[in-house]
Amino acid sequence: MGIQTTLIEAEHHVRQRCVKVFLDMIILSLMKNRVLSGYDVIKIVYEKFGILLRPGNVYPILNSLEDRNMIHKKNVERKKIYGLTDDGALYINLLFNEYEKMYSHMRLDFSQL
Repeated sequence: MGIQTTLIEAEHHVRQRCVKVFLDMIILSLMKNRVLSGYDVIKIVYEKFGILLRPGNVYPILNSLEDRNMIHKKNVERKKIYGLTDDGALYINLLFNEYEKMYSHMRLDFSQL
């Protein structure tokens, strides 16, 4: 196993960790302009990040976001479709603002090493 393979594996691991840690933010941001099913979330995350999530990773977060009134659920045929609420839109904007502040502080601290 060469160093290139190790770097690719490390990059995939870091991406997978980020997707799982920020999955609520990812889901809310995906719903900003459309409604999605849990399957849609899994599919889009795989297409965008190359990370295949299990339903057990996605549905508890969807349920939690719904319980907190960040998203709403609608039954369409045999699917559950989720969409962003006004509270969810406000929350995702707050999350992104705080994330950007923290990221810029961490980036500044890291550049001083």
